[in-house]
Amino acid sequence: AGLSALFIAILNILTPPVCRAVTNIEIHSDDGGRQASHSVKVLGLRCVVSTVIIHLVTPFTMSLANGEHLIKAVAAIFVAEMFTAPIVQALFIPGIIKMHIIAPRCKDQDSMNQCFEGMPWELGERYTNIMKVLFLCFFFSAIFPGSFALSAVLLFIHYEFDKFCLMRVWARTGSIGGDVAEQNRSYIVPGLLVLLACMNAYHYSAFPMDDLCLSNETAVPDEYLGKHHLSLEDETVSVHVSSDDNVYYACDQDFLNFPINFPPLPIFQGNDHWMTKSQESIVRLHSMTGVAIIGIAIIYVFFLSNLSERIQSIFTGTYEPSGAIDGTD
Repeated sequence: AGLSALFIAILNILTPPVCRAVTNIEIHSDDGGRQASHSVKVLGLRCVVSTVIIHLVTPFTMSLANGEHLIKAVAAIFVAEMFTAPIVQALFIPGIIKMHIIAPRCKDQDSMNQCFEGMPWELGERYTNIMKVLFLCFFFSAIFPGSFALSAVLLFIHYEFDKFCLMRVWARTGSIGGDVAEQNRSYIVPGLLVLLACMNAYHYSAFPMDDLCLSNETAVPDEYLGKHHLSLEDETVSVHVSSDDNVYYACDQDFLNFPINFPPLPIFQGNDHWMTKSQESIVRLHSMTGVAIIGIAIIYVFFLSNLSERIQSIFTGTYEPSGAIDGTD
């Protein structure tokens, strides 16, 4: 889990340059629009690398299992993000090379001054650091409540390192307007709230995440009675089965499997019943809350934000002249 988390953290560091190369091909009217487009690409890739991939490659029954389980991997990602990106950002290795190796060998003063200008930075990438942490936290919060505490620590570390870099490392930048902030406030934050509500419902519905359902059979079949030796990856376990033990059978407890059931209500269990009565009540509550939040988010995004204007600008001109024409009454 530690090496995987370190590899994910390194990929998150390498993502912005790749997305920046793609964004530079696009045509934008101002730097604010360019950074807004760039931040969407970076956030999407970082969320996929940090969260979605690790969720897909981890077997469902290993989510809460002992040993190398999903929670351990998520915690390792938080710890890796606390140290890798902030330290690399603060060290500013390319800047040190410029100031201490290249600058003394420059042939004129202007060339040497350029080596001390600082590292260029973009506000959109700062936003993606915050949203990526919230995405990871909200995605696994139901099975790993400690992610809220780790997210708070991680965001505080990012804040302190960004403040240090703003004063000591980064170069001065011009005003870019409010495109990036508006994009995060109007679209990404509502999307994160929808993610939190939906993933809580799905994770609570999947407990205990072992793909085992209690059978109606009251007697254990004779071929299973007695002592058995199970060979696992790193050990051999002895199991004794008696006639009064419960009988279980394999079932699918993951509503995120195709076809996806939404909302994950208890009625979708079918003939397989693994939820307790209290669990069913919690799942219904979170499912209905998720549907309500999705409805509110849709109303806000499509009717209260400027999304309709942005879509309209793709197909029609939005230029409006200002001022008065000289020589007319």
